[in-house]
Amino acid sequence: MVPRPSPDRGASRAGPSRRGRRGIGGGLRGPPRRLPRRAPRRGHLDRNGSEGACRSRRCHHGAEFPPATRRRAVVRARNPVSPGGPALRSRSGRSIAAVIPTYQRAATIRRAVDSALAQQPSPQVIVVDDGSTDDTPAVLATYGDRIEVIRTANRGVSAARNTGADASDADWIAFLDSDDYWTPDHLARITAAIEATDGVADLYFDDTRRTASEGHASLFALSGLHLPAPHQLLPDGTPWVLAPRQPMMMQSSVIARDAYERVGGNWTALTHREDTHLFCRLGIRRPLCAVSGVGCVMTDDDKSGLRQTEHHNARTPVYLACTAALYDDVLRRHRHELGRAERRLLARRVARARLGLARATGSGHPVTALGHAVAAARRHPPTVARSVLHRLPAGPSS
Repeated sequence: MVPRPSPDRGASRAGPSRRGRRGIGGGLRGPPRRLPRRAPRRGHLDRNGSEGACRSRRCHHGAEFPPATRRRAVVRARNPVSPGGPALRSRSGRSIAAVIPTYQRAATIRRAVDSALAQQPSPQVIVVDDGSTDDTPAVLATYGDRIEVIRTANRGVSAARNTGADASDADWIAFLDSDDYWTPDHLARITAAIEATDGVADLYFDDTRRTASEGHASLFALSGLHLPAPHQLLPDGTPWVLAPRQPMMMQSSVIARDAYERVGGNWTALTHREDTHLFCRLGIRRPLCAVSGVGCVMTDDDKSGLRQTEHHNARTPVYLACTAALYDDVLRRHRHELGRAERRLLARRVARARLGLARATGSGHPVTALGHAVAAARRHPPTVARSVLHRLPAGPSS
């Protein structure tokens, strides 16, 4: 079991103790002096990418937690961003919690848990069973008190990750999927990088080895990231998180707990690309650190048929709806922090996703398709204009 945070660390959080918190993204007792403008409410996404009415009083952008308005205001007051770039604030805490969400993974969960227990320094291992009905609970019971198991109703991986993070007192949260596993020195290398940089980054991540069907490719290589040293600290992680392919994945990431709470955790309305949204929230104008070496190995031997990638790809309506929603949300929240070219980049991505939704839903839902096309035109007119021109019939040859 990892050591608990020091009293100084606990005092710097939102409240005097864990019992005083309302959960990831919860508010504080007593309003701060200045509150940022609250983002408008939006509903959940249906399978066609339309936004429904928000029925829950606790819902914020479809998340299960209330907005972190007050918490973000207090964090910003304690750690202001300098005009020349993001502030670098050291963190003294070094305790780590390994959060493993799982659902119907009796065949693979033991491999994931064993890889977490084998890490040095030894993390607090929390497994969130998201309503499994197979033998997953029985497998987890064999570990006794070596791990903490939380059973919940089936709510999705984002809600399970938030639940695990909220149940921990650790200073850093490391996430692992139940069908993947960590390499033996994953947390040791991450911890060394945290100590070498005094923990100033909000997110530390190392490389991910893709599945056998993808040739065990390196994610760093696929994303064009080449580290000249054991680690690279980027004071402004915007280029990494806005890259065509982000070099980090949840399975290989260790996130500062206060940063995870500051952004409200995983956005539970997203059934796809929730990690992309989280990394954008954590990395825009904030310090990030990449660490050399493979930290996680992805596998494709899970035969449960529950992998999202088996049923949805970049052209399915659900995937496109989540893509549009995540970049629209990032653009809205970080508009004043991003440069003009970065805002245009995000606007193009939203418009392309909306156009994809218009094409995917056009035949069966023409009104919905028209709404997506109009939304694309409002977000980035040049993208829509180019799409229309490419579909015009060619003129007669002279």
